[in-house]
Amino acid sequence: DYTADIGDGWNSTYAIADAIARPELELQHDGATEKTRAGRLLVFGGDEVYPYPTRAEYDVRTETPYKMAFAAREHPDVFAIPGNHDWYDSLVAFSRTFCRPERGFAGCPTRQTRSYFALKLPANWWLLAIDLQLGADLDEPQVQYFQKVASRMDDSARLIFCVPEPRWIL
Repeated sequence: DYTADIGDGWNSTYAIADAIARPELELQHDGATEKTRAGRLLVFGGDEVYPYPTRAEYDVRTETPYKMAFAAREHPDVFAIPGNHDWYDSLVAFSRTFCRPERGFAGCPTRQTRSYFALKLPANWWLLAIDLQLGADLDEPQVQYFQKVASRMDDSARLIFCVPEPRWIL
């Protein structure tokens, strides 16, 4: 599952968290009912808190609504990339919230230790989540990390890029 811009306010954050946490959703599409299952993986695509990232804001606006939504339900592995609002404190609160696997997020396991990551998914799909650091180019450690990841891919690898801003509009 994927969502972004999640830390705006309690009602909107909880509504999305609750939908994500449900074991199954029934959706109407072209007159047919489709059932979806909750993912084993949840990716946050940037701006996990508004307007400014503090420990308290992450707790109230982001983590608590997800903790309540996932109560008595299965907990997916959580990964996150920072958006511009997450960077306003130089990633201090973001790193505390998402980059400490021993801590977890809202009762969900977290496995990342940096603000970017790569995940090998089924059927030779890869999710590459990059950190643009307030619109900057990739820094050298990030470039080296993704070069190392790319060396493990074969020619038939299929890629999904997760970026914290809509580059397609530029």
